[in-house]
Amino acid sequence: MKSKGREDFFWPKIVELYQQAFSVLIKDPTIWVLFLVMGILDFIALTLLFLAPSPPVSYLLAPVIKTFWSPRFLHYPENFLLLPKLHTHAHLFIATVFGVFISGMVIKKVESWMKKGERLKTFEAARSVAERYVSLVFAWLAAYFIFKGLFRMLNPFLRTSLWMQLGVGFIAAVLVQALLGFVVPAVLLRDGNLFKGFWNGVAFGFRNLAAASVLVLVPILIVTLVSFGKGLAPILIDMTPESVLWVLIFGIIFTVIADIWVTLVTTVLYLRKAGIFSHENT
Repeated sequence: MKSKGREDFFWPKIVELYQQAFSVLIKDPTIWVLFLVMGILDFIALTLLFLAPSPPVSYLLAPVIKTFWSPRFLHYPENFLLLPKLHTHAHLFIATVFGVFISGMVIKKVESWMKKGERLKTFEAARSVAERYVSLVFAWLAAYFIFKGLFRMLNPFLRTSLWMQLGVGFIAAVLVQALLGFVVPAVLLRDGNLFKGFWNGVAFGFRNLAAASVLVLVPILIVTLVSFGKGLAPILIDMTPESVLWVLIFGIIFTVIADIWVTLVTTVLYLRKAGIFSHENT
């Protein structure tokens, strides 16, 4: 009976958190706009990388590709083989420089709505994030490299089966995201230094692992499928090389949607559990 009572309590709270995240998104449309900026930056990067073999873009990018990879990737259809890796590097740069700032602004907007029932002006959100921008970047990079390091440790233990890698990779991504997804909100919303905020976020993830895992389940599934699609580039090239480009385009769209949802649900959960907000405005 005890476990059933916990289950009856658990799922209504999950539904409530989803509803609250969606409500914030509807009431403050600027959140869509902010993440749309990230998508546009990714599209611009993809376009430039796609045009890397052709002038005038080749004047800038061709020497880089020749130095770090091979001149053959500047010719059709091998250019599509390298395109997913190049775009992954570009996305990491964009996410670090711009994405952290945008996510921070969204977190502050969610906090304002949940505490006061008011929409926070974008300029005010930007000013608040700017004060802790360096700490947020370091926190995000630390979480990212921990994430990548854990996956590298896991890879040798996976079987050669593609489906096994996809399944285990998905489960691991959900758990790691659930543990590390609160680092940026903790550093931004809690008083204290970077290290205190970082460990506060990780500890929060441990304490709320079950709820966080359920909340990020669908977004992480989307991201996993996007990564899986990028990994099919060698197969797609043998069929239709241009299809690699379409996979990356749709990947950008789905990644933006996943980023919006992960940012919202983790922030809402953190604010509710950490007791930072007033229940009167939710």
